[in-house]
Amino acid sequence: MFTCEFCNKSFVKESTLFVHKCEKKRRFMQRNEKHVQLGYRSYQLFYKISTNAKKDKTYDDFCKSQYYTAFVKYGNYCVDLRIDDVPSLTQFLLDNRIRVDRWTSDREYIKWVKHRQKNESVERAIERSIMFLQEYCQEHNVLFNRYFDDVSVNIIIFHITSGKLSPWIIFASQKAQALLDCISSEHIKMILDFVDVNYWQKKIELNPRDFNWVSELMMEANL
Repeated sequence: MFTCEFCNKSFVKESTLFVHKCEKKRRFMQRNEKHVQLGYRSYQLFYKISTNAKKDKTYDDFCKSQYYTAFVKYGNYCVDLRIDDVPSLTQFLLDNRIRVDRWTSDREYIKWVKHRQKNESVERAIERSIMFLQEYCQEHNVLFNRYFDDVSVNIIIFHITSGKLSPWIIFASQKAQALLDCISSEHIKMILDFVDVNYWQKKIELNPRDFNWVSELMMEANL
């Protein structure tokens, strides 16, 4: 007899055991998949903060947890949205006491986007935005300095509202400003919550060096 080490079910043939996939075995076999790893790391952070535990939960602990499915779903959500800083989003959700079953809510994601844009350093904002632009342009065969010229308005609006582009770039880039002057009032309404003009005007006035630095970078990049 051949016995599954995960569920202890026995089989007459080894070949049957080989193709057998109980839930425990399936979870074990998926351990290296990106969305599962993101879910696992988020579970560790959740457990550490919720219980003040000093020791990290193991992957085996995660597999046995009642939260496994919810966190793997969250990991899938992060992969689908190509979130560049999952720990930051996870920390935000924990700090705001959001229930785990709501971690894949677009509403909560948008709250985090707005929070991050206003609280991250200018260096981090520019770094992640430039990295995103480089990756996007390479994938879609667009010249980096032609992003605001050649990419459709709807796609650019999506990139702004999904937090891929920091308002620092939107306000400091001459091409971005030229684009905003040309788009429809409906498009403007869509991005107003994400490029809060009053907030960013004050921030720029209080941080002229940062704004000048970003402006120079945008000019050098022909953006």
